[in-house]
Amino acid sequence: GDACSSFLGGLRKRGRGRLCSQMCARATGALPAGYATPACSSAAAFDAPSSPPRTVTGKRATPAAVQREREYRDWLADLPEPARGDEERDDSFKTFMKQRRVRREAERWDERRLQQWRARCGVDAPALTPQEQVQLAFEAWCEKRGVRCSESWRAEFLKDRERERQRAAYAAKQAAAGRPVGAYAEVKRQRRVEAEQERQQREAAAASRRAERAAQAVAQRKEQQAEQQRRAEHLRQVRAQRESIKAQHAEHKQRMTALTLYMHNEHELPIDVARGLSIEAHNYLIGTHSAFAVMPNDYVAETGVQQRHDLLLSVIDRMASDGSGAFKLAQYVKADQLPEVLLMRVKPMPWVAEYLKPEKDRWRGVGPWSTSQS
Repeated sequence: GDACSSFLGGLRKRGRGRLCSQMCARATGALPAGYATPACSSAAAFDAPSSPPRTVTGKRATPAAVQREREYRDWLADLPEPARGDEERDDSFKTFMKQRRVRREAERWDERRLQQWRARCGVDAPALTPQEQVQLAFEAWCEKRGVRCSESWRAEFLKDRERERQRAAYAAKQAAAGRPVGAYAEVKRQRRVEAEQERQQREAAAASRRAERAAQAVAQRKEQQAEQQRRAEHLRQVRAQRESIKAQHAEHKQRMTALTLYMHNEHELPIDVARGLSIEAHNYLIGTHSAFAVMPNDYVAETGVQQRHDLLLSVIDRMASDGSGAFKLAQYVKADQLPEVLLMRVKPMPWVAEYLKPEKDRWRGVGPWSTSQS
């Protein structure tokens, strides 16, 4: 308590009377007459019915302050949301006032420009400047095309705008000359339509030709497959025929071997004579008995002795009735290669007898080359 009293006494000596009085009041819990804390004074002022209203900035609610407050609230309502979540928008009253001053300055200069235009030209200035008109046209063009109003589309917009200007100038020139507007364009359009029709016809013809070629290719492929199948079938038939010929040749060899062995063993003929007679016997059997070609290989073994003997005699008679066969028999007789039984049958035969004569006495009045028979 003594330290506090000495500290407050020093403050009073240095001219800090009011602050000292407030600190004493706070320390003792009582306030001197005519003093109040800021919070208590502001609350009492707002609670009192005679205190004037305040704005959001704490100023008195004058008409200008109220108007600024309304503009500020509208500005807050129209303020866009931040593009990203980590951004913070500046919605302070200070920023609003700065933008308001810039806008009011621009409006003041616009009004001054209109006054200068009116004083210079004698008429009211247009509501929009050429730059503003271009900007509005650009915004309408973007909205019509359904794209975002961005500077990346401005070059294309200017190109379309220039094209429309040229078309309008050309139409005005044609109208001033008394010619129908768009006649050449109609001719060009008609030519384009005809060219498109011709192109479609060419494409249709090309498509039909492609379809026809595809159908021909399919038919040709099927024909080639059929030809390959026919060739394969023919090759199979040829192979089967070759196998059949090989089998028949093997059977023929077996028959020839069987006949040769029979004549060699049964009639004691030399092997070459027996082979020649077996060939003649085989030809004779094929010529007289067509079923012999399909008979089993052991035909000679299954026939009787008399049948085999008759077969041999028939073969000899057939050989004797032919010039070449008779010559072979004569050679067998001269070489003494036939048994006695066959010699007795072969020697009396006319052609064999002629071949047995000396060469100078052959065919004198006898045989196919004699003068009497010719």
